[in-house]
Formats: sequence, C-alpha cells, structure tokens
Amino acid sequence: MFLLPLVASTYISRSGCFSFFQDADAIPRSRNSTSLPSSSRGRQRRLELRLQPWSTSPPVGHRHGQQHHGSRVAARAGNGSDGIATNLPEADDYCLTARDIRCVVLDIEGTTTPISFVTDVLFPYARANVRAYLADTYGTRQTMDDVAFLRVQIDQDLADGVPGAVLVPPPSAPDKEVINALVANVEAMIDADRKLPALKQLQGRIWRLGFDSGEIRGVVYDDVAEALARWHGTGIVRSYIYSSGSREAQRLIFGNTEAQGDLRRYLSAFFDTSVGGKREPRSYYEIWQTLGVDSPSQILFLTDVYQEATAARDAGFEVLISIRPGNAPLPNDHGFQTITSFAQISV
Repeated sequence: MFLLPLVASTYISRSGCFSFFQDADAIPRSRNSTSLPSSSRGRQRRLELRLQPWSTSPPVGHRHGQQHHGSRVAARAGNGSDGIATNLPEADDYCLTARDIRCVVLDIEGTTTPISFVTDVLFPYARANVRAYLADTYGTRQTMDDVAFLRVQIDQDLADGVPGAVLVPPPSAPDKEVINALVANVEAMIDADRKLPALKQLQGRIWRLGFDSGEIRGVVYDDVAEALARWHGTGIVRSYIYSSGSREAQRLIFGNTEAQGDLRRYLSAFFDTSVGGKREPRSYYEIWQTLGVDSPSQILFLTDVYQEATAARDAGFEVLISIRPGNAPLPNDHGFQTITSFAQISV
C-alpha cells in the first residue's frame, strides 16, 4: 500500500495519458482497476492506476445521457453494455500514437460537417437544379451513364413497390418525357434521404456546378480542420473520408471550404459506398485491405451513426462516436466512447 498526499487524484489510462481529478471519488472504476487507498479520506487523496487489457479503451469524451456543468459531468447511473460505468468523468484526450493508430477514417455528415449543411444546403440545391442539369447535359456520355445507373435503381424500386418510383420511358422516347420521369424519381429519392449510389453520383455532378460557380462553399467544423492539419504534421497518422456521398462530392466539400480553404492536402483518399454500405462490416474490411496497415485495430473510425460504429467495430476498427448539435440521439448504453470535438484526439 502506498500513501501519497496528492493535491489532485491521477488517472493513468492504458494509452499512457494522464487525467487529473480534484476529487479521488471521481476517478473511473472498473474491475481491472488497481486502487491504492489513502489511510485518511479527510486530507489525503488516492492515486489509482487502471490496469486494463489492450482490448479495452479508456473513457474519452462523454457517454450518451451525460449533462455538462462547467468542468463536471453528471451522468445517468448504471453500467454501459461494455461493462464500464456510464458515470465516467470526461477525459481530456484520446491518444492516437499510444494506441498505435495509423489511419483515421472519417464520416462527413454529423461528424466533420453539420447535418444542417447537408439537409439545408446540399440536398435543396440538387433538388432545385436536377431538371436544368439533365436538360443541359442530356446526350453527353457522362450524363447518359448516370441515367443508365439511375434506370437500374428505378427498375428495382418499381419491382419492390417503393413509394415515389415512376416508370421511365425507354431511351427512344422524347428527351423531355425521359427527363420528366427521371426528375420525379430523383426528387422522391432526395425527399426520402435515400443512400443510393446512383443518386449520390448524380448529386455530386450537380453540386459541382454550385461549387464551381461559388454558390456553394463547404462547411467543416474548425476543430476538424485543426485536427487534420495536426495529424498530417506528424507524418505518422493518415486521414481518410468514408461517406455515402460520392467521392466527387467529398472532394468538393473538403476542397472548397468556406472558412479553411482547401483541406484535401490533409486527406490521403476518399471512399464511398462502392466499397460497400456503411452499416456492413465487410465494407470496413475492404477499407482495411486498401489502407495496408497490419491490423484493423490500427484504424480509428469516427461517425455519428450507431449502426455504422457497430459495423466498424465488428470489423476490428477502433471507433469513436461524434456528438454534434442536430445529430440523432444514440441508444441508451450504446457502449461506445464519444467525443464532442476533435480537439479531444491527440497524437
């Protein structure tokens, strides 16, 4: 037993990061903790060393249901599904290199970028301009390829009885009739927020017009831009994007941000659903194979969607869930570590 008259209590995570707490009773507890109690609760503090197996992660950010009050965190009592108490204090950072993280894969909507930018800017722009875009470019090789891609999806929707699906006349029909039917289908897809590769590809083409004209500028949280630059500067950690939006759309958003300029210099590659759906573990396996690191545990995935987080975790990725204004609520006791800012992720 060691007695240390500390001014503040110390928490040492498995990452080697130190967190300091004014009250020893606020130190996180787990079955794997080694506690060195003081002989007097009145004047001395406790130094606790948490010795955890490498398969577990220290608490970072806050868990769903916590309320912030200054530097303190009030949380619902009880245990998370991973066996770690949900009333954990918010730690200061998640150390990438201490966990041997070599690649960070980022979702966009609700993670790097406000959901409102997508729902209030990008989607309405595509919906308002789809007819003009198709009319202006119909007959070009690129647009005809996009139309053929859409036809396959629409035929499937008709077979499945999807609401809003409209039969598209054959290619031999007048262009105006074909375009009218395509517009009706695209509008219904946008209104339903469907994550369809054919739709996302066409939206990316339309958004390019807006970005090129200056009507649209990408929006990325300041803490995200700062983190990308910081990670890139290490020469150790590489950053990637994985989104349901097309790779073209991803490049437009990060290459034309309103406040930070071109952020693509910090990004190594862009992935879309051509590697698979974001709620399928196989997609993350494919990304791991592409990135070339030895283990999927060397990849950190950040998202705001619980189902995506689960799929990535099942593929062996490290996962953090992003909590941002406007994001959908998480299930109770979801079992994932959360952050409210990329400033909580250090190298």
